[in-house]
Amino acid sequence: SNTPGIIRRESSKPRVSSVTHSASATATPAASGHNWQQEFDLLEADVKMELAKPIGERNFDALTAKYQALAAQNEDDAIAAAAKIRVENLSNINRQKDVLDAIERADRLFKSEIDIMNRPLPSPASQPNKDRGWDAQGVLKASWVFTGLNTPKLYRLVNPATDTAVAYVQTTPELAEKLEGMVDRYVGVRAAQMNFRPEWNVNLIVPVDIVPVAGAPAPATQPMEAAPLTAATQHDEEK
Repeated sequence: SNTPGIIRRESSKPRVSSVTHSASATATPAASGHNWQQEFDLLEADVKMELAKPIGERNFDALTAKYQALAAQNEDDAIAAAAKIRVENLSNINRQKDVLDAIERADRLFKSEIDIMNRPLPSPASQPNKDRGWDAQGVLKASWVFTGLNTPKLYRLVNPATDTAVAYVQTTPELAEKLEGMVDRYVGVRAAQMNFRPEWNVNLIVPVDIVPVAGAPAPATQPMEAAPLTAATQHDEEK
């Protein structure tokens, strides 16, 4: 209940603005004659305009710099305190935007991955002439990232001279057993489907045939791969 003789008033203005208005009303005017309250109010209006834009178009860098200048001045303590709060508010908004941007990028990558992986595999009748040359050659390596559990089952085709990936080979029901039996062997691959993957800088091959061919022996050990499927692990796996 209210104490007799005391009238309680609730402000309808934003919390920070109401604090600064109240404090500025009793504060000593700035020695420089600068109206810090007016500058703060203009910034508040600019923030509202920026928040009205779509998330991807928002840019608070210039506004943050202006609030930081208000926070650094020492002529109006109430405005300085309110400006510091706004700097933190805008920092939090920027962090949220970064997270949303990262999610959007991951979603685009995921959709492109699904699009390629869902393309129909060629039928055995569409096998190319075996007299033509190989589409890719190298040492077949099992991928420790694309294991077939939570990711497509892929193999790396590695140049033994440089120990770098020259292609990824996707398993197929017809060649699954044959591929597994040729790990660590130098092989030639004929492609039924081949797509260049710019994020890996190599081709992704859906094979129609794979056989051992004469070539340099595989290295004795395979470089360790990180388990999580991230852009970093994909980049490392190419090397």
